[in-house]
Amino acid sequence: MAGKKRVWITAFSILLLFMAYQAGAASGRSCFVHIRGHRFLVEIVDTPDKAVLGLSSREKLRDDEGMLFIYTEKERKSFWMKDMKFDLDILWIEGDKIVRISRNAGAEGSNPSRTYDSGVPVDKVLEINAGLCDRLGIREGLRIGISGR
Repeated sequence: MAGKKRVWITAFSILLLFMAYQAGAASGRSCFVHIRGHRFLVEIVDTPDKAVLGLSSREKLRDDEGMLFIYTEKERKSFWMKDMKFDLDILWIEGDKIVRISRNAGAEGSNPSRTYDSGVPVDKVLEINAGLCDRLGIREGLRIGISGR
């Protein structure tokens, strides 16, 4: 009986460590997203306050950078380009699959007239520089990978 208890305690400890790692990765603010052999260092957005700000405070992104929005629930999402200074490709992701891409979403200043919609429930959204999807062959149906720093 003591052996089984030790196994359960060990398994539970491993589970807690894994959960702490996952929480740390999310609160650590960045991770890597892998698509078609390309690796993007992305800032993680996991709170409503960060989601509202998005990339609007940035002047630019490098081609190997992005922003990854992570949601606890799969829902249809809409984004706008309020106060953005550069155009983006928006990748709508369900699980680990790209289900839609909004290419060349245009920066619109403080009064955006356009929104971009996932069309289907998603649990992640990745923003990268406009034109990268076409240039790197990133398309709907591809799988993504996420790894820590």
